[in-house]
Amino acid sequence: MKLSDAIGGTPLIFLETISRMIGANIFIKYEAGNPFGSSLDRTALRYIQQGIQSGKLTPDGCIVEASSGDLAVSLAYLCAENRITLMLVMPQPEDDRIPRLLSLLRAEVIFTPAEGGMRAAVQTAVNVHRDTWKSFYPNQFENEEGPHTHYQTTGTEIVQQCRQMKIHPDVFISGVGSGATLMGTGKRLREEYPEIQLVAVEPSESAVLSGGKPGAHGYRGIGIGFRPKIFDSRLVSHVVPVDMKNTVRACHRLLNKEALPCGLTTCANLHAALQLLQDVEYRNKNIILMGHDAIERDLGNRFLSYG
Repeated sequence: MKLSDAIGGTPLIFLETISRMIGANIFIKYEAGNPFGSSLDRTALRYIQQGIQSGKLTPDGCIVEASSGDLAVSLAYLCAENRITLMLVMPQPEDDRIPRLLSLLRAEVIFTPAEGGMRAAVQTAVNVHRDTWKSFYPNQFENEEGPHTHYQTTGTEIVQQCRQMKIHPDVFISGVGSGATLMGTGKRLREEYPEIQLVAVEPSESAVLSGGKPGAHGYRGIGIGFRPKIFDSRLVSHVVPVDMKNTVRACHRLLNKEALPCGLTTCANLHAALQLLQDVEYRNKNIILMGHDAIERDLGNRFLSYG
């Protein structure tokens, strides 16, 4: 058995203390329970399978992808496990924690200027793919295998878990990077629960989905600065921008009240839920948060700056 065989089957956790405090039933699909630490384990594995099955990824070839977040880490672990060469393109990050991990996993990391954001990284990845012999470019922002994977796995698991827990979900909240998680999981949930509200979360500093302009922010994997092709706004009930200060406070709350070590992208979803609960319509509702990631990759000065 390989470690990647354990991807999926993550728990749906009821936040008993926080739910009692805020007047709604909050659940987290805790994807940090995946072997490589995030929900992107699912899509990273599928992209590799797609490349091999299509014949575009051969033993003497490589994968090229643009990612600054958990997809990069998941791909690096899976490529190391399967002895696949990986080339990652990302905007220059604030610190070197993720790049150092990627280098330890023998991934080649190519940096683009931070001010160019993810759009510049994508263009560089396209050029690298074009110029690299026998390379496979999954292109997470346009690849329908991403949503399809979450439809088949994450969404189906949540439906089964809701049946087992005998709950009817009213709201599903997910941060948006490529949009694959919200699109795929949300589609499956809406088939089962037609009235469920699907809520997209993005940084207030780069609220492109809300009609704003792209900008720099401290989140990994969301707020990419453009609307991905696989993101279908017709499925989305609301888009909620979130700020870092209150996201970090949500992280503290999850740690102190529930002992859950969730990362910033997950805690952004809790912050979004708290914003929705300012409207009495959401009181006593069943709200499911996508628990994208764990806290370890986000620990840094920003956690010490906010109480």
